[in-house]
Amino acid sequence: MSDQRQRQMLNLVGVAGVAFFAIYLIRRIQDGQVASALWACHLASLLTGTGILLRRPTFIGIGVLWLVVGIPLWCVYLAIGGAFRPASLLTHVGGLAVGVLGLKAIGMRSNLWWKAILVLLVLLAISRWLTPPELNVNLAFHFFHELRGSVSDHHALSLAVLTLIASLTFRVAEEGLKRWFPPRSQFANRETLWDNLTA
Repeated sequence: MSDQRQRQMLNLVGVAGVAFFAIYLIRRIQDGQVASALWACHLASLLTGTGILLRRPTFIGIGVLWLVVGIPLWCVYLAIGGAFRPASLLTHVGGLAVGVLGLKAIGMRSNLWWKAILVLLVLLAISRWLTPPELNVNLAFHFFHELRGSVSDHHALSLAVLTLIASLTFRVAEEGLKRWFPPRSQFANRETLWDNLTA
């Protein structure tokens, strides 16, 4: 496959990541729950797609790291009776597939784990400020009410524990992803979708 064809295919993957988020956002607007689009997993799909289109390995890596932690939490949410929304499958599974394809083409960068945590903590603060408590976006208000009588009753402690677990998971996942998807030096001179459209 020619280099130009590979770039076009990669751009289509990036567009898919953005489209998955857009589909989810439209569904949430229709349901009157637009704030749910601020969940990190949904934004991860947008982040990986945008990262591919702009050839920004940091965006792709952070998006994949968020999904590495977010997908298991989503499964817990579903297991304890949370609502399944088909569009969520696009942003979770589709977003991870987009991210992995982006990493395969561009590679995983080093020292993203702490950036992923930092941006996630900022997102948590934004979620607590802008979203209603009943949606509990990014666990900004409680850690699964269904687990009453456990650590969920102590939100600050549960957030500290989740942050520690996420940090360790991000660090370990980053090392594994760097081995599977080493950084590719040819993307130092990035050709983006924008470059293709304006050429």
